[in-house]
Formats: sequence, C-alpha cells, structure tokens
Amino acid sequence: YQRRVRDLSLDPKPTTNVNMMTSNSSSSMSLLGSSFTDLLTPTTATVHPIYHDGDLNRISLPPKISSIVTGHARLFNRVQSLANDGLLALYFNKILKDDEVIVMLYINNESATTVSKITLTLNQTSKFELVPFASQLSGPAQLSLPTLSPRSTEIVLIKVNEVNKDFTVSSIVGSINYSTTTTNATSKLGVNILLQVSEFIRPVPEITTPAFAQHWPTHTAELQTDIRRADITTIQILQADFKNRLQLHPVAITGVAAIACGCILKDRTRLCLVHGELKPGTTAGLAKIRIRTNSRAFTDHFAHQLIERLQLTQLP
Repeated sequence: YQRRVRDLSLDPKPTTNVNMMTSNSSSSMSLLGSSFTDLLTPTTATVHPIYHDGDLNRISLPPKISSIVTGHARLFNRVQSLANDGLLALYFNKILKDDEVIVMLYINNESATTVSKITLTLNQTSKFELVPFASQLSGPAQLSLPTLSPRSTEIVLIKVNEVNKDFTVSSIVGSINYSTTTTNATSKLGVNILLQVSEFIRPVPEITTPAFAQHWPTHTAELQTDIRRADITTIQILQADFKNRLQLHPVAITGVAAIACGCILKDRTRLCLVHGELKPGTTAGLAKIRIRTNSRAFTDHFAHQLIERLQLTQLP
C-alpha cells in the first residue's frame, strides 16, 4: 500500500524523484552490499509529500532534501530499523559524502492515531548539525514537531563533518519524547546510531607511489595483522578490497604487494597508509596487512574496522 506522508511545504514544485547512483558511487556499492539496487529507488509521486509504500528503501524526496543528500555522495546504505514501540518507529541510513557523513533519521508514525508534542534531543558528545524540515529547531541539538499525522514520516538530517581529536567518533545518542492525541500519555524512544572512523575515510587520488614512499617513514604509528579469507587469491583482489571495502585510493601494485591511501574526509594531514601482500608459500587467502598513520589512536581504531571488513566473506 502507499502511505501519504505529511506535506512538508518545502517547494511549490512537484516532488523530485531521487536516484543516488552517481558515477563515482557505482563502483563503491559493494562496500555496503549488493543486495539492494538504490538507496532511494524512486516511487511514482506527483505531489509534494514524500511517498513510501511500506518500504522506506523506496522513497521520493522533496527537492530541498534531495539537494542536500545528492551530489558527490560516495556511498549510501540501506535503511535500518532503530526503534519501534508500535506507534512511533525510527529508521536511519547514512550517506557518505566527500566532506561529511549525513545520517538520515526517519520518524515514522506507524499508527492510525496522530502523534503530538514530538521532541528529539541529542547528546552533544560529538559535533554535528541538525537539519530539520517540518520540525523546528529549539536548540543546537534539539528539535520539536507539534504533530505527526497517521502513517506519515518526518525526516531529520544529522550532518557530521568532524572526527574527534582522539579519532573516536561518538555515537549519536539521544531520545524522542512524544504523546498521542487520544491519551496524552508521554512515551519515549531511544536513539543510538554508531559512527565509525572508517565511515570518514576518503581516498586520496593524488598520492602516487613516490609520494606514498615519502609519507611512509613519517607515519610511525603502525599496526600489522594477518587477514585470512579464502577468496583473496590474487593481489588484485586484495587491492580491490582496499578500494571497495575501505574506500582507499589504490595507489599501485608491485609484485605481490598492494599499497593504498586514504584520509579523514578532506584533511590531508591525517593520512592512512595501507600496505598489503600475499604471504608466499602459505594457503591461498592469507594476506599480511600493515597500517600506518601519524596517530596511535587513528591506527588502532581504523585497524579494528579494517580487519572486520576484510574478513567478511559477504558484506551485509
């Protein structure tokens, strides 16, 4: 069935269908799995309101939202369920852009009852910018929505463009309080969305082999690990994993070794250098990985996520 979502009155023109497949994102989709087509597969909509047909992975966005989330989007992932109490349900997905990570938070009224006095409050443990649409900001980390009609959705964008100095990225934590027009009872749903350092890694295409060699000795925080996965049978496969699973720039392949480079968003002072080689004389699928950055915390956090992603036989 189709659910009509509240008229956000954002633009007098008809809703623009959004297809987030871009030329520089299509080669990266395997990082987040190939079990979906597009994050925002367009539905047929002829009026302003957002439409969805019970599947939030099929949605059309008003122009004001689509202009923010499209363009230079590297990756995007499937809408995930966050919380649901039978009346209000929360969903989210992430969009990885060159200079920021955008979390799209969907506040969905699943019921046939109008929900009122909705307040979203987030802890300011990490730096972010809230971008509301039908709701109103009541503080840098708080917004309110007077009512949410039955079977309708409000979308809030949470834009994160900075990683903490210790290279940890705190979860987006908070809560949503609301009441219903029939009972006036107050209910609460928790918000906890994990952000990982690896989601802020971007390729550095200008790094060449000589430049990589020049940076290597100055980035002394190193971690070495072995990765075993049966299908890593060639160095080309390993280099493709660096690119598709980790969003690193594949610098070069020399013999049995592959080198790749990334950085935190556009910050070229925070490089991540990765060297991988297939271990000769051992069972196929065993690779030795060396990771170097200029910060022990950066190396440790990224290495943990690198190991996790490279060892998966199939990405979620």
